[in-house]
Amino acid sequence: MLVIAAGIAFAWYYLEAEKKHVPPIAYASFEPIVVRSSGFAIKTSIVLQTSPEEVAWVQSNKPALTVALQTALTNADAARVQSPDGVAYVQGLLRDAANKTLQTRSVQEVLLTDYVVQSN
Repeated sequence: MLVIAAGIAFAWYYLEAEKKHVPPIAYASFEPIVVRSSGFAIKTSIVLQTSPEEVAWVQSNKPALTVALQTALTNADAARVQSPDGVAYVQGLLRDAANKTLQTRSVQEVLLTDYVVQSN
């Protein structure tokens, strides 16, 4: 009888714990961004990864974040953008620029859903 009660308690705990699990990440999408510089042109769609608690902050700061992202892309190193690790370089550049400009650590990662680079 004790084994059955322990089994029921374990099953209940497992099912309840599963219901309360909140994913530790959330995403905020941005409109496509196009920038042109003397060495290249980039068109990209950006998704910011943040915590669920920070989604409202990202939404309220979207205009400032968009400007920070565009500025960072415009000032990116043309050779690194066009290199084989260009996507990783741009992702880190955008993450750091967003956090630095808005003096926060809310942007955990920057994901590029579309990424087109044209050499000039």
